[in-house]
Amino acid sequence: MTSPTQSAWPDAPVSGAPDSSASTASTAAGRPGRKLGILRIALLVLATLVLLAIAAAGITAIAMYGDYAAQYPARFGAPNRIGTLVHTSDPTLRAGETEVVAQARKTGLKQPFAAFYEDEADGQHGIFLAGSTQRVLLPRFEVAGAFDTIQGDGIAVKNLKRVDAGKPGGTVQCGTANADGANSVICAWADHGSIGVLRLPNRTVKEATVVVREVRTAAIIRG
Repeated sequence: MTSPTQSAWPDAPVSGAPDSSASTASTAAGRPGRKLGILRIALLVLATLVLLAIAAAGITAIAMYGDYAAQYPARFGAPNRIGTLVHTSDPTLRAGETEVVAQARKTGLKQPFAAFYEDEADGQHGIFLAGSTQRVLLPRFEVAGAFDTIQGDGIAVKNLKRVDAGKPGGTVQCGTANADGANSVICAWADHGSIGVLRLPNRTVKEATVVVREVRTAAIIRG
């Protein structure tokens, strides 16, 4: 259980290079620290997803009906609120969003997005999501490859399993990880119109599965 003074984002980015005492005070006050773990995880996953999506684009035979027609095209709706989650106004976290989007574009993602949401209920269950809306022909392969990349970078994701994607469809896998000293659930999803990753600190996989469905339903607009 996270202590009342521990930030839900101990590894969020900070612009510039403040001294260590300033960083420590910031984290102790429940504000973001200096580490870049979540951004590194997001970029690892997104880089893998786009490479797999490009490879899949070489396949010419695809059924243009059913799930494909329901999921593509899509766009990120950038909702200000998803349940008790509110898009952050923190300039440090907003800077992190901008950095992820900029780096994701360099990998070749078509319409990347990134967003920190803070939980107004208790401040300990915020989420970070990043991804891209674009055509994806073989969603199930993208998610497995993304977690292989994370594991290969030395981040141990445990209890990894496929979870119920619900109404948004596609493929979703979640597992638990300790990145830069913070316990989190990491989930990756892919469907025919979007790909992405979420980090959900201070939650169980069961809880995260519900949140992922809610976030995808609210944030990804189809058609």
